[in-house]
Amino acid sequence: MNPYHTKEYNHRPRWVSYYYQFQSIFNLNPQSVLEVGVGSGITTKMLRDNNVKVTTFDNNPKTHPDVLGDVLKLPFEDNHFDMAVGFEIFEHLEFSSFATALGEMRRVSRKNVIISLPDHAKSLLRLTIKIPFLREKSIQIRIGAVNNKKYWAPCGHCWEMGNIDFPYRKVAKEIEKTGLKIIASFVPNDSAWTRYFILEK
Repeated sequence: MNPYHTKEYNHRPRWVSYYYQFQSIFNLNPQSVLEVGVGSGITTKMLRDNNVKVTTFDNNPKTHPDVLGDVLKLPFEDNHFDMAVGFEIFEHLEFSSFATALGEMRRVSRKNVIISLPDHAKSLLRLTIKIPFLREKSIQIRIGAVNNKKYWAPCGHCWEMGNIDFPYRKVAKEIEKTGLKIIASFVPNDSAWTRYFILEK
């Protein structure tokens, strides 16, 4: 069985994270998307069902990607896709390879790159406020992790954001090395273990 199809993997916060993946992509209205890391295939299906041309890419043949290969050297021409996305993939690489992989995604994208990373910071407070006739407002107070050896998902993870060795500023600096600009970065209240980055060339 594909491990990304198990009930254990697809817990409630994971399903919530799919929503933020879809919406982050749809908000920018791309016609073509490179999806690095197939995972469950749910994001792929949703995009294709909404007439977005998706090319899937992975290094694991068991996920049946359209193209099999190494994210450190993507086999596509410059500016080939409107957008490149990678959700919960970079933590499986050594941190020293993060900027290289992200730079490859930047190279093959015409404008935007969207990624998500596990965020190990602790939520001290999470509030969602809804007042009639006004937009819903979410508030979080977070602190970095204090144990630099413990990860939320230690199996297969080389690093996680929010950990004492990988604070936000360190990750942001690596992103900026690639020439990408951080347009938005957020951790949803209802999926508080995942940080999203909306990036632009």
